[in-house]
Amino acid sequence: MLIDVHAHLDQYTDIDEVLKEIKQHQIITVCNSIDLDSYKLNCDIAGRSNLVIPVFGVHPINAPKYSGNLHQLDEAIASSPLLGEIGLDLKLVEQGSPATDQKLVFEYLLEAALKEDKYIIVHSKNADVEVLELIEKHDVHKVIMHWFTGSQEVFRKLVERGAFFTIGTDILYSTKTQQLAPEIPLDQLLTETDNPLVSLNLPNALAMPRVLVDIVERLALQRDTTETEINQAVERNFMSIIQKIPKLVKYRKKIARDLKNQRASR
Repeated sequence: MLIDVHAHLDQYTDIDEVLKEIKQHQIITVCNSIDLDSYKLNCDIAGRSNLVIPVFGVHPINAPKYSGNLHQLDEAIASSPLLGEIGLDLKLVEQGSPATDQKLVFEYLLEAALKEDKYIIVHSKNADVEVLELIEKHDVHKVIMHWFTGSQEVFRKLVERGAFFTIGTDILYSTKTQQLAPEIPLDQLLTETDNPLVSLNLPNALAMPRVLVDIVERLALQRDTTETEINQAVERNFMSIIQKIPKLVKYRKKIARDLKNQRASR
Protein backbone atom coordinates (compact mmCIF):
# COMPACT_ATOMS: atom_id res chain seq x y z
CA MET A 1 0.00 0.00 0.00
CA LEU A 2 1.20 3.52 -0.84
CA ILE A 3 0.26 6.91 0.64
CA ASP A 4 -0.19 10.09 -1.42
CA VAL A 5 -0.80 12.89 1.06
CA HIS A 6 -1.17 15.59 -1.57
CA ALA A 7 -2.86 15.24 -4.95
CA HIS A 8 -5.42 17.28 -6.90
CA LEU A 9 -7.70 14.72 -8.52
CA ASP A 10 -10.24 17.35 -9.55
CA GLN A 11 -7.69 18.72 -12.04
CA TYR A 12 -7.43 15.53 -14.10
CA THR A 13 -9.28 15.28 -17.40
CA ASP A 14 -9.39 11.46 -17.38
CA ILE A 15 -10.39 10.62 -13.82
CA ASP A 16 -11.41 7.06 -14.75
CA GLU A 17 -7.83 6.16 -15.66
CA VAL A 18 -6.53 7.89 -12.52
CA LEU A 19 -8.87 5.95 -10.22
CA LYS A 20 -7.91 2.75 -12.01
CA GLU A 21 -4.23 3.37 -11.21
CA ILE A 22 -5.01 4.30 -7.61
CA LYS A 23 -6.83 0.99 -7.21
CA GLN A 24 -4.16 -1.01 -9.05
CA HIS A 25 -1.35 0.30 -6.85
CA GLN A 26 -3.50 0.60 -3.70
CA ILE A 27 -2.69 4.27 -3.10
CA ILE A 28 -4.52 5.97 -0.25
CA THR A 29 -4.85 9.43 -1.77
CA VAL A 30 -5.52 12.63 0.15
CA CYS A 31 -7.27 14.79 -2.40
CA ASN A 32 -6.41 18.40 -1.61
CA SER A 33 -8.70 21.25 -2.63
CA ILE A 34 -7.92 24.82 -3.64
CA ASP A 35 -11.35 26.40 -3.12
CA LEU A 36 -14.98 25.51 -2.41
CA ASP A 37 -15.72 24.37 -5.97
CA SER A 38 -12.76 22.01 -6.11
CA TYR A 39 -13.74 20.54 -2.72
CA LYS A 40 -17.17 19.67 -4.07
CA LEU A 41 -15.58 17.98 -7.09
CA ASN A 42 -13.14 16.08 -4.88
CA CYS A 43 -15.98 14.87 -2.65
CA ASP A 44 -17.76 13.58 -5.77
CA ILE A 45 -14.60 11.79 -6.91
CA ALA A 46 -14.12 10.25 -3.46
CA GLY A 47 -17.59 8.74 -3.80
CA ARG A 48 -16.18 6.57 -6.57
CA SER A 49 -13.17 5.18 -4.66
CA ASN A 50 -12.64 3.79 -1.17
CA LEU A 51 -9.01 4.94 -1.36
CA VAL A 52 -9.62 8.68 -1.83
CA ILE A 53 -9.91 11.13 1.08
CA PRO A 54 -11.21 14.58 0.07
CA VAL A 55 -10.02 17.53 2.18
CA PHE A 56 -10.90 21.21 2.03
CA GLY A 57 -8.49 24.09 1.66
CA VAL A 58 -7.99 27.47 0.05
CA HIS A 59 -4.84 27.75 -2.05
CA PRO A 60 -3.10 31.15 -1.69
CA ILE A 61 -4.00 32.05 -5.27
CA ASN A 62 -7.68 31.88 -4.33
CA ALA A 63 -7.53 33.88 -1.10
CA PRO A 64 -9.14 37.01 -2.63
CA LYS A 65 -12.32 34.99 -3.33
CA TYR A 66 -12.98 34.54 0.38
CA SER A 67 -11.15 37.26 2.29
CA GLY A 68 -14.27 39.44 2.38
CA ASN A 69 -16.51 36.71 3.82
CA LEU A 70 -14.53 34.10 5.70
CA HIS A 71 -17.57 32.49 7.31
CA GLN A 72 -18.62 31.04 3.95
CA LEU A 73 -15.80 28.55 4.51
CA ASP A 74 -17.15 27.25 7.82
CA GLU A 75 -19.31 24.40 6.53
CA ALA A 76 -16.52 22.99 4.37
CA ILE A 77 -14.02 23.34 7.21
CA ALA A 78 -16.29 21.45 9.58
CA SER A 79 -16.86 18.58 7.13
CA SER A 80 -13.19 18.10 6.19
CA PRO A 81 -11.04 15.64 8.19
CA LEU A 82 -7.88 17.66 7.48
CA LEU A 83 -7.36 21.09 5.92
CA GLY A 84 -5.36 21.41 2.73
CA GLU A 85 -4.07 22.96 0.66
CA ILE A 86 -3.61 26.15 2.67
CA GLY A 87 -0.79 28.60 3.22
CA LEU A 88 1.06 31.54 1.70
CA ASP A 89 2.94 32.20 -1.54
CA LEU A 90 4.26 35.74 -1.87
CA LYS A 91 5.12 35.29 -5.53
CA LEU A 92 1.38 35.04 -6.21
CA VAL A 93 1.03 38.70 -5.20
CA GLU A 94 2.15 39.43 -8.76
CA GLN A 95 -0.74 37.29 -10.02
CA GLY A 96 -3.46 39.19 -8.19
CA SER A 97 -3.47 37.56 -4.76
CA PRO A 98 -2.54 40.31 -2.25
CA ALA A 99 -0.44 39.25 0.73
CA THR A 100 -3.05 40.75 3.08
CA ASP A 101 -5.78 38.51 1.62
CA GLN A 102 -3.55 35.44 1.79
CA LYS A 103 -2.65 36.11 5.41
CA LEU A 104 -6.27 36.77 6.39
CA VAL A 105 -7.50 33.47 4.92
CA PHE A 106 -4.53 31.45 6.17
CA GLU A 107 -4.92 32.73 9.72
CA TYR A 108 -8.64 31.99 9.66
CA LEU A 109 -7.89 28.42 8.61
CA LEU A 110 -5.12 28.10 11.21
CA GLU A 111 -7.53 29.15 13.93
CA ALA A 112 -10.15 26.72 12.63
CA ALA A 113 -7.62 23.89 12.58
CA LEU A 114 -6.58 24.67 16.14
CA LYS A 115 -10.17 24.89 17.34
CA GLU A 116 -11.24 21.66 15.61
CA ASP A 117 -7.95 19.83 16.31
CA LYS A 118 -7.19 19.12 12.65
CA TYR A 119 -3.99 18.64 10.72
CA ILE A 120 -3.14 21.19 8.04
CA ILE A 121 -1.37 20.60 4.73
CA VAL A 122 0.69 23.71 4.10
CA HIS A 123 1.90 25.51 0.98
CA SER A 124 4.91 27.67 1.88
CA LYS A 125 6.61 28.40 -1.44
CA ASN A 126 8.30 31.82 -1.45
CA ALA A 127 7.00 32.39 2.09
CA ASP A 128 8.57 29.85 4.45
CA VAL A 129 9.56 32.45 7.07
CA GLU A 130 6.12 34.06 7.05
CA VAL A 131 4.37 30.68 7.23
CA LEU A 132 6.46 29.63 10.22
CA GLU A 133 5.76 32.92 11.98
CA LEU A 134 1.99 32.39 11.67
CA ILE A 135 2.19 28.74 12.70
CA GLU A 136 4.11 29.82 15.80
CA LYS A 137 1.78 32.77 16.44
CA HIS A 138 -1.27 30.49 16.48
CA ASP A 139 0.66 27.68 18.19
CA VAL A 140 -0.42 25.09 15.65
CA HIS A 141 1.45 21.79 15.93
CA LYS A 142 -0.52 19.45 13.65
CA VAL A 143 1.33 20.44 10.50
CA ILE A 144 2.19 18.70 7.22
CA MET A 145 4.58 20.74 5.08
CA HIS A 146 3.87 20.14 1.41
CA TRP A 147 6.80 20.31 -1.05
CA PHE A 148 9.01 22.30 1.32
CA THR A 149 11.68 24.39 -0.45
CA GLY A 150 12.53 26.85 2.31
CA SER A 151 15.66 27.58 4.30
CA GLN A 152 17.55 25.20 6.56
CA GLU A 153 16.76 27.41 9.54
CA VAL A 154 13.00 27.22 8.97
CA PHE A 155 13.28 23.50 8.24
CA ARG A 156 15.04 22.84 11.56
CA LYS A 157 12.46 24.86 13.50
CA LEU A 158 9.58 22.99 11.87
CA VAL A 159 11.26 19.66 12.60
CA GLU A 160 11.58 20.68 16.26
CA ARG A 161 7.85 21.48 16.30
CA GLY A 162 7.11 17.96 15.06
CA ALA A 163 5.93 18.89 11.56
CA PHE A 164 5.69 16.23 8.88
CA PHE A 165 7.31 16.79 5.48
CA THR A 166 6.22 15.35 2.15
CA ILE A 167 8.57 14.22 -0.58
CA GLY A 168 7.14 14.16 -4.09
CA THR A 169 7.90 14.05 -7.78
CA ASP A 170 10.65 16.65 -7.50
CA ILE A 171 12.95 14.13 -5.83
CA LEU A 172 13.35 12.60 -9.29
CA TYR A 173 15.03 15.73 -10.64
CA SER A 174 15.70 18.32 -7.90
CA THR A 175 19.13 18.29 -6.27
CA LYS A 176 17.78 20.36 -3.37
CA THR A 177 15.03 17.85 -2.61
CA GLN A 178 17.46 14.94 -2.99
CA GLN A 179 19.63 16.60 -0.34
CA LEU A 180 16.67 17.37 1.92
CA ALA A 181 15.21 13.85 1.85
CA PRO A 182 17.80 12.20 4.18
CA GLU A 183 17.49 15.04 6.70
CA ILE A 184 13.80 14.48 7.44
CA PRO A 185 13.39 12.31 10.55
CA LEU A 186 11.91 8.97 9.52
CA ASP A 187 8.95 9.43 11.86
CA GLN A 188 8.13 12.79 10.20
CA LEU A 189 8.32 11.62 6.59
CA LEU A 190 5.40 11.40 4.15
CA THR A 191 5.03 10.96 0.40
CA GLU A 192 3.00 12.87 -2.17
CA THR A 193 2.65 13.51 -5.92
CA ASP A 194 0.91 16.93 -6.10
CA ASN A 195 -0.35 15.60 -9.41
CA PRO A 196 -1.41 16.32 -12.05
CA LEU A 197 0.76 19.44 -11.62
CA VAL A 198 -0.91 21.08 -14.59
CA SER A 199 1.30 24.17 -14.36
CA LEU A 200 4.44 22.11 -15.02
CA ASN A 201 2.98 20.32 -18.05
CA LEU A 202 4.62 17.05 -16.96
CA PRO A 203 4.84 14.04 -19.26
CA ASN A 204 2.13 11.49 -18.54
CA ALA A 205 4.54 9.11 -16.77
CA LEU A 206 5.17 11.74 -14.07
CA ALA A 207 1.66 13.16 -13.88
CA MET A 208 -0.16 9.93 -13.00
CA PRO A 209 -0.54 8.23 -9.57
CA ARG A 210 1.88 5.43 -10.40
CA VAL A 211 4.80 7.87 -10.20
CA LEU A 212 4.58 7.33 -6.43
CA VAL A 213 6.35 4.00 -6.99
CA ASP A 214 9.31 5.88 -8.51
CA ILE A 215 9.23 8.48 -5.73
CA VAL A 216 9.52 5.79 -3.05
CA GLU A 217 12.31 4.06 -4.98
CA ARG A 218 14.34 7.28 -5.25
CA LEU A 219 13.58 8.22 -1.64
CA ALA A 220 14.95 4.86 -0.49
CA LEU A 221 18.08 5.44 -2.58
CA GLN A 222 18.67 8.91 -1.14
CA ARG A 223 18.19 7.65 2.42
CA ASP A 224 20.28 4.50 1.84
CA THR A 225 17.48 2.18 2.87
CA THR A 226 14.83 -0.05 1.33
CA GLU A 227 11.53 0.78 -0.33
CA THR A 228 9.82 -1.45 2.23
CA GLU A 229 11.20 0.60 5.11
CA ILE A 230 10.07 3.84 3.45
CA ASN A 231 6.58 2.51 2.78
CA GLN A 232 6.15 1.15 6.29
CA ALA A 233 7.39 4.37 7.88
CA VAL A 234 5.03 6.48 5.77
CA GLU A 235 2.12 4.17 6.61
CA ARG A 236 2.89 4.42 10.33
CA ASN A 237 3.23 8.19 10.13
CA PHE A 238 -0.02 8.61 8.25
CA MET A 239 -1.72 6.28 10.71
CA SER A 240 -0.59 8.55 13.55
CA ILE A 241 -2.19 11.52 11.77
CA ILE A 242 -5.58 9.93 11.16
CA GLN A 243 -5.85 7.71 14.24
CA LYS A 244 -8.22 10.05 16.10
CA ILE A 245 -10.40 11.01 13.13
CA PRO A 246 -13.62 8.94 13.34
CA LYS A 247 -14.61 9.31 9.69
CA LEU A 248 -11.26 7.87 8.58
CA VAL A 249 -11.50 4.64 10.54
CA LYS A 250 -11.70 2.52 7.38
CA TYR A 251 -8.34 3.90 6.23
CA ARG A 252 -6.76 3.12 9.60
CA LYS A 253 -8.00 -0.45 9.23
CA LYS A 254 -6.58 -0.72 5.70
CA ILE A 255 -3.16 0.47 6.81
CA ALA A 256 -3.12 -1.68 9.95
CA ARG A 257 -4.05 -4.72 7.87
CA ASP A 258 -1.33 -3.96 5.33
CA LEU A 259 1.35 -3.53 8.01
CA LYS A 260 0.24 -6.77 9.66
CA ASN A 261 0.46 -8.63 6.35
CA GLN A 262 3.94 -7.24 5.72
CA ARG A 263 5.13 -8.43 9.14
CA ALA A 264 3.61 -11.87 8.52
CA SER A 265 5.38 -12.21 5.17
CA ARG A 266 8.86 -11.63 6.59
